[in-house]
Amino acid sequence: MRPSKDDPLLDHERIVSAAWELVEQDGLAGLSSRKLATKLGVKGPAIYYHISSMQDLYGMMIERLLEMALERTPPASDWREWIRRLANNHCKILLEFPDSGRIASLSRPTDKMRNEIVPQFSEALMKAGLPRNKALAATGALGSFILGYVINLQHEGHLEFASSIHPVSETFDFALDAFIAALGQNTANTSG
Repeated sequence: MRPSKDDPLLDHERIVSAAWELVEQDGLAGLSSRKLATKLGVKGPAIYYHISSMQDLYGMMIERLLEMALERTPPASDWREWIRRLANNHCKILLEFPDSGRIASLSRPTDKMRNEIVPQFSEALMKAGLPRNKALAATGALGSFILGYVINLQHEGHLEFASSIHPVSETFDFALDAFIAALGQNTANTSG
């Protein structure tokens, strides 16, 4: 029997969970379509009926983490506070998952990221008065900042080096505060 997309034993949720388990055990180097198929108890080609490439799998893995960040960030009356909470939650979640920074940098964004997740990130900024194009640009800049921070902390030796210069959490908070202040200035200039 040939594998099919309708295989009830394989779905995106199960594939993503198994992929994160493999990364948890052996890092990104321990994740391959062959190892994933073995973990799921299927033959290798069955995986590619559900994902078209490893980049797509990485995108699905990061999609889950972005959804978790949104779920852990309740609405706030002040957009600045919501962005601060969201950025901190996003960063914490990425740091909970080994090699997530590298996985994100190798991933192909999913349709759900483009059509549902990113618009949620930028919605608070549009409500604060930023035009859509600037809100989307700010969302991209914030994501890039968080991703760069996470990649550096997950890279062997970088955490020790960064910590020798200044407390790492204070560095993140300082940069995030500066980013939010600049956005606040931009919203003031837009509405005035």
